[in-house]
Amino acid sequence: MKHYLFFVIFLLGCATVKPPDGGPEDTIAPKVVSTFPDSAQTNISPRTIEIEFDEFIKTKDANKLLIISPNPSTPPKYSIKKKSLIIEFQEDLIPNSTYNVMINGAVVDNNAGNPVSNYQLTFSTGAYIDSLSYTGVVIDAFSKQACDHCMLYMYRNLNDSLPLIGRPDYVANTSGSGRAEIKFLPKDTFMVYALHDENKNLKVEHGELISLGKMSITDDSMSLDTFYIFPFRSNKKPIAKQVKVSYPGVFKLAFEDPLYIKDQSFKLINKAGDTFNQDYKLNLSKDTLTSFIPLARVDSSELVFLYDTHSYSYFYAPKVPPTKGAKYKAIQSALNTIRIQSKQAIDTVNFQKIRLKVDTTEINIDSSKVIENEVFIYFSKTGNYKLILEQGAIKDINGTVSAPDTLILPDRSSEFTVFTLNVDLPDSNNYILQVLKSDKVIEQIPFTSSFNKTYNSLTAGKYRIRIITDGNNNGIWDPGDFILGVESESIFLSEQIELRANWDKELIINKL
Repeated sequence: MKHYLFFVIFLLGCATVKPPDGGPEDTIAPKVVSTFPDSAQTNISPRTIEIEFDEFIKTKDANKLLIISPNPSTPPKYSIKKKSLIIEFQEDLIPNSTYNVMINGAVVDNNAGNPVSNYQLTFSTGAYIDSLSYTGVVIDAFSKQACDHCMLYMYRNLNDSLPLIGRPDYVANTSGSGRAEIKFLPKDTFMVYALHDENKNLKVEHGELISLGKMSITDDSMSLDTFYIFPFRSNKKPIAKQVKVSYPGVFKLAFEDPLYIKDQSFKLINKAGDTFNQDYKLNLSKDTLTSFIPLARVDSSELVFLYDTHSYSYFYAPKVPPTKGAKYKAIQSALNTIRIQSKQAIDTVNFQKIRLKVDTTEINIDSSKVIENEVFIYFSKTGNYKLILEQGAIKDINGTVSAPDTLILPDRSSEFTVFTLNVDLPDSNNYILQVLKSDKVIEQIPFTSSFNKTYNSLTAGKYRIRIITDGNNNGIWDPGDFILGVESESIFLSEQIELRANWDKELIINKL
């Protein structure tokens, strides 16, 4: 009998405990069974709040997700005791004030992690519960999208710099629709701001999205305020990183954020101390600088880029350009258009040395243009293309000439769509029109009045049209300035447009 008992214990000791197979998945969040103080209790000023649930729980990002209004100046301490959440205030509560505790996903069950959402506990340190509310909608000024998980911050103090230095008195988190409601407010005057508070420290920091403030007097009206958020720009120097480029005479610099200020300069200082203003371009998203540097100008040099009040300095050691003729890439970039691309900026093109065949027939090039390191040639016939570059057809700024080459390009005409844009506006102004594909800017033009434009370079896909009202005519979108109290330049963003290959489509815009 002893031997048999030992054998059973051995088996139990080595067994692996597994939950039973099958059965429904636990998707039910913990339920509140009791609270201290009671919900809607008045004339109470507790130093500790206890919320008991029907199962064992744990906290999840309580310092970020659990919201108490009015917001204590010293953050409370949170702990778990069996099935209860304990909130310990580190300061006396404000007399004659209604407090609201929102769990907001900060409590989950132990096993499945199901969050407790939309639970609120309300009590008052005075004789009654305040019953007024405030509602706001938060929209990203650039993307025009509603902001999910943005915050509405309300301040009793009407100082317009409070998001920089102070903590809000009342807080609410937006939903996916960008809407947030702050409940149980007293009748009073508040300053209200919207903020995408990424680090949840209740203050705005460089790069976070913030709105200008709105003064609100809480009353029985059902008004709805809309807040447009934009990047907060302090005087922090934007981080930049030099991009490694293998080809001689090309310099690239990538920034962590777009460069919103147009007043920039780029200088090259050679070993002898000579200073040259250096041409450069920014990409359409304004976060990457590219400069093509003539190697005849430099030995070992310093490149200095000045942006706003900041200076970026880089040592530049030129490489020897290729001694043999350069090779080029080409692609049919639109209907009846071929783009030839060089690794270096182009100096001259001899179009007498560029020939184009469609199938087996040589055709005339109708027109052409050169933009920095690209050559565009335009023609009227379609088919399979043979582009013939003779020796010296193209010369770059370092004197390197093209080698003889024949480029075979299959006909892509059936991949393109013809998209006609008709912009009919009642007034004249400075505007920027951008064509977006997958939220990336692929074409951009300035304009001042109504116009028609036909695009034949767009392939099948989903597009939007963005029109920026360029008030200061600097060619870029200017976000708001929180310090100066200036709103962002306004933006129109069209609904999504689906374009299909070999189709014609027209869009009319007559109102922004």
